[in-house]
Amino acid sequence: MEKSAADDFDTVVAGLYEAAIHPQRWHSALAGLAAWSGTDVFHFLCWDPMAQSAPFNVFTEGVQQNAIDVYNDHFWSVDPRRRLVDSLSVGEVAVCQHHFTERFVSRSEFFQDYLLPVVGQRYTWFTRPVLAGNHDVLLAMMRADDRGAFHDDDILRTQRMIPHLQRAVRLWIETEPLREAAEIGREAANAAGLALFGLDESGRIVHVNSHAETMLREAQHLMRRGAILQAAHDGDAARLRETLADVAVTGLARRLAMTSRSGEPHSCFLTIFALPAEAPLRSRLGTARVLVMARSPGLAVLPATEQLVSLFGLTRAESAVALALARGRTPDEYAAEAGIGISTVRTHMRAVFDKTYTRRQADLVRLLLLLQTG
Repeated sequence: MEKSAADDFDTVVAGLYEAAIHPQRWHSALAGLAAWSGTDVFHFLCWDPMAQSAPFNVFTEGVQQNAIDVYNDHFWSVDPRRRLVDSLSVGEVAVCQHHFTERFVSRSEFFQDYLLPVVGQRYTWFTRPVLAGNHDVLLAMMRADDRGAFHDDDILRTQRMIPHLQRAVRLWIETEPLREAAEIGREAANAAGLALFGLDESGRIVHVNSHAETMLREAQHLMRRGAILQAAHDGDAARLRETLADVAVTGLARRLAMTSRSGEPHSCFLTIFALPAEAPLRSRLGTARVLVMARSPGLAVLPATEQLVSLFGLTRAESAVALALARGRTPDEYAAEAGIGISTVRTHMRAVFDKTYTRRQADLVRLLLLLQTG
């Protein structure tokens, strides 16, 4: 069954709104708009007037870089279309054939020496979907000379699409801070050694980050049974299940201390909270309704040597001993690895405990992990 014109219109509109949420899809969305509107080449530009730069710039695949360089080197200064763009109102569509006669085109350096022979295009329409703050968004669509001028029907089709383009661009701009916040949160979680599990309303795992994948693979604290997140220790199974259900219903965050499969208590800590519908992570987590953040010593990211030197006045040798102990090494193991005597290691240990106000290895490890969770 062939697609109708209405189906084509809906497909293009859907592509624009998808690009608003997933900016990496702008290219395919605009390629669909170009095909639908009877054009061959598009150029989508978000210009920042304050910075005098274009933080977002997308154009048709196949446009040669040398053509862009030639334009930037000279022909931008003689491009008569710039006057149209400068005077363009938000939401307006300007069609070049309405402003430049064939006589003008035949005598124009820009058309005769650049646009026709280098780019292979002749007819252009422009629109400015949004002009707000540091976002001046422009879209140009061009078609080849041999395809002829735009017909009235072509222009009407284009104008029908502009309101959707404007809404999609506004949505893209308005959600940009949320996408940035989500990305920063993701990077921070990875850097801090946090495992993230996104669960749907039935408790099925629908999203994991790399640390969560490691935890599931090791199955020391949390495991996957089918698609369901479960505690690895039998004693925690019912408690975790009930807590997840309670958070999903009440929306109140809860914390749990988990026991390892081998029976070590309080070896993993969970923070569980419900995701609101408007959560910045929604586009990344999909159908997730509950987020579980887990930290275990095996995933923790220890502070750098420089931090220990700065915070506690440790020497580099003392910092190396502190970090080795935090990673579970015994004094004898570290002495053998570092090629130093055990007496030297014990001297460094006494200095570390004295400067950090700790008394034993477990207290030191807890302190160093606290630096990354605080």
